[in-house]
Amino acid sequence: MIAVSDNTATNVLLDLVGLPTLQAWIQEPEIQFERYMMRPIKDKENRLTPSAAAKLLLRCVKQEEAALGFSALNQQQFQEGIPGTFAETTHPACRIFNKTGRLDRIEHDVAYLHANETTIIIAAFSYDKTGSGQGISWLREIGQTVYQQYF
Repeated sequence: MIAVSDNTATNVLLDLVGLPTLQAWIQEPEIQFERYMMRPIKDKENRLTPSAAAKLLLRCVKQEEAALGFSALNQQQFQEGIPGTFAETTHPACRIFNKTGRLDRIEHDVAYLHANETTIIIAAFSYDKTGSGQGISWLREIGQTVYQQYF
């Protein structure tokens, strides 16, 4: 579900645990689940801030690695956003965990980069009014800049 960003699988999980249970687990007022993924409902919208996305990503990575010894977020099928212009092979010691969100003209990404005892968490949300593809370019530029400066 996470590695391929599958909204159908996410909705099955929501059926299994329920929106109220998920919201209680999150315990973060900046994150609100009010509907299923990709199912618009009038006056109901899921909400997330970049700060909350960064906190949630860090929490997920720590819990997954503690419980499983690995993180599915480190196994992303697509690394197009923040890590889009550099690969793990460029710096083999750099571990990249990221989760991208996409809708029409919307490109969001949150990434956790770790190498040489340095951890950087980046969360960036974009809205490309013109549909020019600048949102994804902006995310990649942020990632490349941070990568060059810190690793």
